[in-house]
Amino acid sequence: MHKIFGGSIGIDHCQFFLYDASDNPWEDMPDWTEEDNTRKGYMSNGQSVHLGTSDLDFASRYIEIYLSSVIPDFVSGDRVIAANIVISSGVLAIANPMNATCEEFEIRVDVKAGNYIAYIFVYNVGCDSYAEDDLTDEELEQRTDIERYKVVLVPGRIENEGVVKGEQYLY
Repeated sequence: MHKIFGGSIGIDHCQFFLYDASDNPWEDMPDWTEEDNTRKGYMSNGQSVHLGTSDLDFASRYIEIYLSSVIPDFVSGDRVIAANIVISSGVLAIANPMNATCEEFEIRVDVKAGNYIAYIFVYNVGCDSYAEDDLTDEELEQRTDIERYKVVLVPGRIENEGVVKGEQYLY
């Protein structure tokens, strides 16, 4: 496994997105307000992934992105979600709803163009950093007691997207 990014992502409306930088992550996406999507804490259109966080509207979360040629071990992580993502441009974008498709505010990571399975590891579900919004990336990285994410991109597609470890629903 090779780490390609580590840093903070600003969360807005309890969400952030993983998508191809040349795409609009809102396009062809199911309705987030559907109760089942909200309760699951994620939704996917087979090309991009929207992730719901704990119930804090605006905060920072630490996120790590890895590339791997093999499916990761699910021992770590309180919850693991597997979802398909298509990176046709060779650039993975990560952003919140207010900043999606705004290059200035997106996190952009170069990856080989292709189909990937995004294994999204969630740690410390619901342990917010709201009281500590002014933490630097380095400080957030050290805080293993608050909600954080690790995304492992593995080339390929998965037939059945969904939760592969942990609770099916967040509430």
